Amino acid sequence: SGRITTPVVAAGAILIDALKKKGIRIGTHIKQCGTIQDTPFTNCEEEIAKLNELLFPVLDGKAAEEMHAYMEAAANEGDSVGGILETVVTGIPAGVGEPWFDSMESVLAHGMFSIPAVKGVEFGKGFAFAEMKGSEANDPFEMKDGKVQTKTNNNGGINGGITNGMPVLFN
Repeated sequence: SGRITTPVVAAGAILIDALKKKGIRIGTHIKQCGTIQDTPFTNCEEEIAKLNELLFPVLDGKAAEEMHAYMEAAANEGDSVGGILETVVTGIPAGVGEPWFDSMESVLAHGMFSIPAVKGVEFGKGFAFAEMKGSEANDPFEMKDGKVQTKTNNNGGINGGITNGMPVLFN
């Protein structure tokens, strides 16, 4: 998987400055390692800045220590561990994507699934929608500070394949 992951990371390192100039920020943390959970994103801009200062991308220091110990124990046994990464992208304007074959979700998933270790992708609440009614899953729109936004972000910033201006969130 390193044969494809390395050039993808290199390309990202080159493009991150161009995205910043457009007001787009990206942050990823280890949401889960084995059964150990990190704190989910809540204040995206501050947490993205915090993650950029860390060598080990975990928002909760206690969770980071537990994850390190878990990974070291597995390595000492000649084994490896699995996990879930949570990524947030802020600053993407509403209207990016399309409702058909090049939806924002399908374009992002295509790229993510090119990394062999990726076995699943979830946008917003994703699989938790199975336990929700439509009225709970929908993201109602509201006006706040003169701009349209959603009250919740259950759909991860994407409705019908098109960004809605909220942070794009995926695991």
